[in-house]
Amino acid sequence: MNDRQRITAITTWIAGLAAVAVTLLLPIGYFAVSYRYLVGSLEAEAEMTGLIITDLINANPDFWQYEQVRFEELLVRRMRAGHAETRRILDSHNRLVAESASKLKPPLVTRRLNLLDSGLSAGVLEISQSLYPILFRSGLVGLLGLSCGVGIFVTLRILPLRAVVRAEKSLRESESQLSDKVVQLEGALAKVKQLEGIIPICMYCKKIRDDKESWQHLEGYITEHSEAHFSHGICPECYQKVKNDSLKELEQLKRK
Repeated sequence: MNDRQRITAITTWIAGLAAVAVTLLLPIGYFAVSYRYLVGSLEAEAEMTGLIITDLINANPDFWQYEQVRFEELLVRRMRAGHAETRRILDSHNRLVAESASKLKPPLVTRRLNLLDSGLSAGVLEISQSLYPILFRSGLVGLLGLSCGVGIFVTLRILPLRAVVRAEKSLRESESQLSDKVVQLEGALAKVKQLEGIIPICMYCKKIRDDKESWQHLEGYITEHSEAHFSHGICPECYQKVKNDSLKELEQLKRK
């Protein structure tokens, strides 16, 4: 596995884990908070309603279970606006005493509270609510989490990989340019021969002594030890000198 494949695999894993985490945590977190709030509100309502019912039972301990109308009015009055609930009062033999029922979709969340008469159990209060609205809203939050997860996956996987591809392409181009430069420099260096060190040269004839103790003309030595070549010409000063010398010779010949 090359570096690019390794980076792709690691990026994919990280992006996938982050996307799954967001997709699952959003609905799970919403459900957990909502469920806890629902259970807490049912328990609190059961406590408050149970205290009222307990007072009524203690006021008429022998015949309280026959006061159906009174208890049903109490249950309806205690119903909270905007909350579909089923409330039931059962006696100690689990017989229905009073009920205020709404049509609830399953599954249900139910909380039970013992109704006491002088410290002894006289009956039970049941309050139930449907869990369906929380599940439905959790599903909507799950869809939101899924869209966020997809966005995170795209952001964490595709965009970094694009940056890696661009960086890799730029690196390859730079490497190719550098290789071309190296080839050019190697070619130039291959053509260059350097003259280094102290070169012995005759102060009169300007011949150069090589490492074989032979004396060579300046042009031959430089040509042998470098890539330089000579083309002969004449400078203006030498031209004028040669010209003057030639004219003098001609004049001398004429005089003879």
